[in-house]
Amino acid sequence: MEAKSAAYNRFIESEQGILKIVRALDLYAMHVISKLRGRNPPEDAVEAIMSGDKVSILNISDVTLSNDEKDAIKKDGYFREVGEQIIVAAHSAFEHYLVEKFKEYLRFHMKFCATPPREAAVISIAQSMRSLEGIKNAYKETLGIHLPSFDVKFAFNPNSNFSFDSAWEAIVALDKKRHSVVHLGKESPFEIESLMDSWYPFDFTRVWVTHFNHFFDHQIYEGGWFKTEEAEQYFEKSKKNGVCLVHPFIF
Repeated sequence: MEAKSAAYNRFIESEQGILKIVRALDLYAMHVISKLRGRNPPEDAVEAIMSGDKVSILNISDVTLSNDEKDAIKKDGYFREVGEQIIVAAHSAFEHYLVEKFKEYLRFHMKFCATPPREAAVISIAQSMRSLEGIKNAYKETLGIHLPSFDVKFAFNPNSNFSFDSAWEAIVALDKKRHSVVHLGKESPFEIESLMDSWYPFDFTRVWVTHFNHFFDHQIYEGGWFKTEEAEQYFEKSKKNGVCLVHPFIF
C-alpha cells in the first residue's frame, strides 16, 4: 500500500515546505501593512502564523487593504520575487507528483510482468514526460486518463490575477508562469501583484492533487465501484474527447 501512496506522500512533504515560504511572506506583509498604518504588527496574528497552523486573510482577499496599501504591495519587489518562487516550487511539486503517480499506475498495470521489462517500459515512457504536453500525452496514450477533462471545484477569487474558468486553464497558466520565471523573456500569463497571486496557484495545486489522487486511486486500485457525480462528469468529458480509462488486468 505504501508504494501506491508514495507520490502523494512526497507531494505532501513538498507542500509543507512551500507553506513555510508562504508564511514567511505573510509575516513580511503584516509588517509592511502595519508600518503603513503606523501600528505594531498584531501579536495574535503573528503568533498564529509562526505556529505553523494558519495564514493571514491577505492570502485569500485584499478587502481589508486600502488602495494605497494595495499599490504599496504591488510596488514592493519582494512580494513579486518571493511570490514567483512559491509558484515555481508549487509547479515543481505538482509536475513531480504527476510523473511519479504515472509511474505508480503503470507499474500497477504491469504488475504481472517481470521486473526488467516493466521497469524498462516505465523509464522509457517517463522520459517523454518533460513538459506538460508530454505528461498529458503519456497519461492519455498509456493509461487512458485525460487530464484536461478532470475538473475540481475550486473557489478562485476574481480579484486575484490567478482566476480561471476551469482547472486545466489554471494548470496551463501555472505551467506558463513557471516558464516565464525560469526563462526570462517568456510571456507571463499573469502577474504577482498581491499575496493572493501566489497563494491561489499553490492552494489550487493542493486541491487538484488531493482530488485527483483519491479519484484515480479508486478507479485504478478499487475498480471504481463507488459512483459519484464527479465521476460521471469526468467520464462524460473524457469520452467526448475520445479517451477511455484503461482498466488494470486482474485475474
